[in-house]
Amino acid sequence: MSIEEFAIDLIIFIPIWTSMYLNELAQELANYTNSSFSDVISRAKILRKHGIIDKSGHGPSARHVSLEDCVNLLLAVLINEKASDIHTRTLDVCQQPL
Repeated sequence: MSIEEFAIDLIIFIPIWTSMYLNELAQELANYTNSSFSDVISRAKILRKHGIIDKSGHGPSARHVSLEDCVNLLLAVLINEKASDIHTRTLDVCQQPL
């Protein structure tokens, strides 16, 4: 997939992803990136633990993910690092100038 195709996919999918709960987003990202669901959800939990993904609400009161949560989890999945260190690398990438 070219970078242009990837950018178009993001424009299409981000509005859909932000209407999901975190576990639904994890499943979609696993499918989209051909990753395992368990790896994606593990990375999401690490990001939540370190405050990179919002922690508000659980169960029926859980909120939908934000745009920032979507981007951070997507970056964490695309960065091919050990899952235990993914929070530091994700923050490093987010702080880079565009």
